[in-house]
Amino acid sequence: MKTTLSIIELKKQLLEAARAAVREKIVLQRKAMEDAQKEANSHKGAMASRYDTFKEEAQALRNGHARQVQELAEVAALLDQIKPEVCDQIRAGAVVVTSQARYFVSTGLLDDPIVLAGQEYHCISPGAPILRLVRGKPPGATIQTPAGPARLEEIY
Repeated sequence: MKTTLSIIELKKQLLEAARAAVREKIVLQRKAMEDAQKEANSHKGAMASRYDTFKEEAQALRNGHARQVQELAEVAALLDQIKPEVCDQIRAGAVVVTSQARYFVSTGLLDDPIVLAGQEYHCISPGAPILRLVRGKPPGATIQTPAGPARLEEIY
């Protein structure tokens, strides 16, 4: 059984790891955006195809990276709003434990799980399909997932 303090400490660590992963993604996207801008600046506008020039294609790539940076900045702001507190219902900041996996309700944009004390926590958005399956179910309930039946163990 976890204590309130240990749950809060775990959530602080999960939040910090998620924030760090988002910051890393922002740095990578900004670098890719800068590289695309340099590529665009290096072209004079020579035709690459009937419809686009090399420069226009590089600018479009740069704009795509800029959109991703903006989206990640919004995710970072949402993570900053999550309070590391005990939850008894599914919402941003909750940890949902099933017999198959542990989920940290935060953002679905992280590729790899966060590993703390040898346990993997998959970051998922509040609208993730697995959460629709467990919403309103009590601990101990069995849910049917694409990977097979799973038991809802706890929400905190």
